[in-house]
Amino acid sequence: MILWEKEFGRNKNQNGGRAGNWTELGPIGSPTGPSPYSRTGTGRTSFLTFHPSNSNIMFVGTPDGGLWKSNNGGSSWTTNSDFLTAIGCSGLVIDPTNSQIMYLATGDIEGNRSSIGILKSMDGGITWNTSGTSWPASNLWTPGKLLMNPSNPLNMLMATNIGILRTTDGWASYNFVQNTIGFKDMEFKPGDPNTIYASGTELWKSTDNGVTWTQITSGLPTTNVSNCSGCYHGQFQLCLCGNWQGL
Repeated sequence: MILWEKEFGRNKNQNGGRAGNWTELGPIGSPTGPSPYSRTGTGRTSFLTFHPSNSNIMFVGTPDGGLWKSNNGGSSWTTNSDFLTAIGCSGLVIDPTNSQIMYLATGDIEGNRSSIGILKSMDGGITWNTSGTSWPASNLWTPGKLLMNPSNPLNMLMATNIGILRTTDGWASYNFVQNTIGFKDMEFKPGDPNTIYASGTELWKSTDNGVTWTQITSGLPTTNVSNCSGCYHGQFQLCLCGNWQGL
């Protein structure tokens, strides 16, 4: 704790002039109830997804608490996922041409929560049904990232601990297009859905919408890497690599 406080204080001083306009929405503090639940904390969230045409409607996914929805910009939340076969989730994508159609990636790679596949909703998340991408939790497959092609909502990819899955028919069927390593993160190049970057312990790139993949090694560490994560900043591709000791 002392080391964390020293480091936090140093970073806080360095960034003191760059404070962002952020407001905590909560929940704050531990949940109520009998022990040990009152000592577990509020848990973490896996993702935040906005409705494609109404920014006041948003969805939050959690590894143990299911999918939650807000209709008022985060002021209040409700869930109807408590009785799904697997409530943990790590990704949600919404069809921009028909917002009633949604796809939910069950399981969580960070918390080692096994997936039962991708669930599909045709009524805006009120009910969920299995898709053609369905498997038993005993497979121990865990998803890291779910992506939908912004130009074709039937074309999607999912990064998992056993490789990358790809569909061209809305998860009625799928193929493994990369199974060399496990992947945690994946992103489209802005404005070019044919170019995709995926990362786990290595960084890989596809220029044909995920059909084939090539590892990127130039300028990156190739040993003692436990995780890589990438993002775009303007025209620049950024990659963060590290291990349990740090960057």
